[in-house]
Amino acid sequence: MQLTKYTINKINHMYGFFNDTMRILKSMSKIVMGLTILLFVASILYGLLSANEYNALSENEKVQVRDSLKPVFDYLSVFEGFAKRGEYVQLTVLIFLNNIKSNILLMLGGLIFLPIPFFLLSNGFLIGFLFGTVSSAYSILEMIGIVIVFLLETVSIILASTEGFYLGVSLFFPRWISKKRISRKNALLSTGKQSIKILALIALLLILAAVIEVLTIYSRLSRA
Repeated sequence: MQLTKYTINKINHMYGFFNDTMRILKSMSKIVMGLTILLFVASILYGLLSANEYNALSENEKVQVRDSLKPVFDYLSVFEGFAKRGEYVQLTVLIFLNNIKSNILLMLGGLIFLPIPFFLLSNGFLIGFLFGTVSSAYSILEMIGIVIVFLLETVSIILASTEGFYLGVSLFFPRWISKKRISRKNALLSTGKQSIKILALIALLLILAAVIEVLTIYSRLSRA
């Protein structure tokens, strides 16, 4: 009986969290969300175009490009090392931690505004570039998995960017957050509580994305 009550309470709590999160999402400015999506999509398209140019280069030219993007390719080689050793659980955790760290930095960057466009554009470019350069190595089913991962990570970055903007507004223009007079501290605390719920939603999306990404990698390596 107690277990049943505990389960019902947990379900009610999760349902309340879901409703609160949906309410926050609906209250977000359509203009801010639209501009965020526009910037991010533009950076992804630029990354895809750059990948197309990269694929047309000779091997020597590709080496020069990889040298200029060495941190990115070194990072990918770490992932590949985990996969080749069969450490898929560790790889899933690593991918999730990397993605959630990027989203937290993007969200907190809103407190000084400037990093938001930089992180948004750089993440979009990298996603587009990597998608364009590795897609040929995957089967159709694996490509579907990559597209799902791509969409989940895109949504998480857009949410983090938008919420980061609201954190910045709460700090510098608190009256934009509330119709009535409100202190910076209270405005920031109010938005911060909402940000935690959005971050929880982002974490769920990124856990799902990491699992699908690792399954896709496992499938590709199994065919090799």
